[in-house]
Amino acid sequence: MPGAKVDSQEEQEEARSKHRSPNYPFVSLPRAVQLAQVLYDKDKRLPVPILIAHDRWGYKKGGAAGNQCIAALKAYSLLSVEGHGDKRKVAISDTAHRILLKAPDRAQLLWQAALGPSIHGEIWEHYKGEPPAQDDVLRLYLVLERNFNEDSVAGFIARFRETMAFAKPQVANTPSEKEKEKPQVMRFEGFEGVDLFPPKPKQPEEKSAMREIKVPLASGDAVLHVPAKMNEADYRLLTIYLNAAHEADKARQQFAEQKQQDKGDISK
Repeated sequence: MPGAKVDSQEEQEEARSKHRSPNYPFVSLPRAVQLAQVLYDKDKRLPVPILIAHDRWGYKKGGAAGNQCIAALKAYSLLSVEGHGDKRKVAISDTAHRILLKAPDRAQLLWQAALGPSIHGEIWEHYKGEPPAQDDVLRLYLVLERNFNEDSVAGFIARFRETMAFAKPQVANTPSEKEKEKPQVMRFEGFEGVDLFPPKPKQPEEKSAMREIKVPLASGDAVLHVPAKMNEADYRLLTIYLNAAHEADKARQQFAEQKQQDKGDISK
């Protein structure tokens, strides 16, 4: 019939699935943000009857696709819902409002929204923040461990990856506190790529001042090179080292004498 609204690809996909998968968002996060933008452009933050929201988005009034979009935006915390059944009213949430107006915390809000649906959070936690890059690996986990329908799991994986790719880079590109503390380098036209204010070279560490201690010995004078300032611990360590050196010399001398004596015994 001319002008009639048709079911979306997602709705047709859901209709083909006889085995119900765990609850998951009907649309990806970037698509949900687009739908929120449509409502905001038309109605700002005023509550809108749910059937009007369906119509704004191009879905059949009261159809499953429209209702599933409502549920998805609610799971992403982009929509508030009041009432029951077809008498429900929806409005843009504070989170969606800040995201759409590109508030300073937009990146964090997008990331929180991406992990809002419980199945998204479960996957992220199960793989410790590193979901497998191979769809087949993720598909096995979802089908065998989370009881996903084999006919709909591929669509979910595609939307999950689209959501993560949309939200995660926003967080990665947000400067850390340490980066914020770094001084900004000035750039001028014609000097692109040239650091006009390079960091100052590190100054070489100053070596501690040394002094000589001359020690008159029976076999000659000894000269010790020691730091100019020495504390009690330094003198104790020096004494221990000299005693150890003395014992080592005695041991070497005894070994040489024993070796000479053994040589003489053999020659007899």
